[in-house]
Amino acid sequence: MQQFADLLRAFKTWLSSFSILHFLFPIALYLTFISLGIRFINLILGASLAIHWGWLSTLSQLAYFGFYLGFFLLLVTPEKQWAPYALWGYAIFQLYPFTYFSLYTVLSALTAIFFGYGLFRFMASPYAKEV
Repeated sequence: MQQFADLLRAFKTWLSSFSILHFLFPIALYLTFISLGIRFINLILGASLAIHWGWLSTLSQLAYFGFYLGFFLLLVTPEKQWAPYALWGYAIFQLYPFTYFSLYTVLSALTAIFFGYGLFRFMASPYAKEV
């Protein structure tokens, strides 16, 4: 756990060197979960209701990158305790609508669950408070 805390500390120092990211740090939590929500809405409307809007599909593609940007920024903010839940939400997104499982979706979901559990254990450790 100490090694991961050192890694996060170095990652935070590196990200802080980019001045453009300073205004994104406060909204990292919102960026992560709103991006995940947009992708869920697009998936639910497309898979369940067979409604396809071009602008929502484009917004979903932007939300794909927004999720990863927000997640990596979330790891170095004070709200980092929400990062495991973001990964678990991503795992549910990968598996939804729970009718067809390819090797890619199963491995992607298992990877997100595994790393989410590791992050959850790290957040419960005393080392998380040091970062």
